[in-house]
Amino acid sequence: MNSLHERYIAVTRGDGREEHLSALDASRMEKVDFVEFRPPPANSSDQGAVDAWAERANYILEDLRWLLKLPYDR
Repeated sequence: MNSLHERYIAVTRGDGREEHLSALDASRMEKVDFVEFRPPPANSSDQGAVDAWAERANYILEDLRWLLKLPYDR
């Protein structure tokens, strides 16, 4: 099996032309900013900090679900 550097994927452009691009071609990349993981607060009695951490964790979970839904070649 070829490495990703050696694989090509057929892509149909907006004008209907089919083009073969490298599997790692930058034009196939989508710019995404992911939420950075931070450990839970050391003081679990600070409900505000715990809530903020839980909200951040939910954004990370959404990012991971989005990644898992991507087609295998993306």
